Amino acid sequence: EGIVELYSAKTFEFLEGLVGTGSQKAELLLANIGSALTIIESIEKHSDLITSIKGFGPEFIAANRILLNEKLN
Repeated sequence: EGIVELYSAKTFEFLEGLVGTGSQKAELLLANIGSALTIIESIEKHSDLITSIKGFGPEFIAANRILLNEKLN
């Protein structure tokens, strides 16, 4: 079973909504980190978990911290 089969389509749609994230990067994040909640927590507090994955750098973290902390009007 591949990574895609282990997670729901909604999980992939959610992760693809992150800045700079398409289907391949969503797969990489899930394969290396394990859940959408842990990915969000990693962006917020433990960015080294994500930046250690090839293709994810400080720019990814910064852009998504802004996205996750935007106030909704």
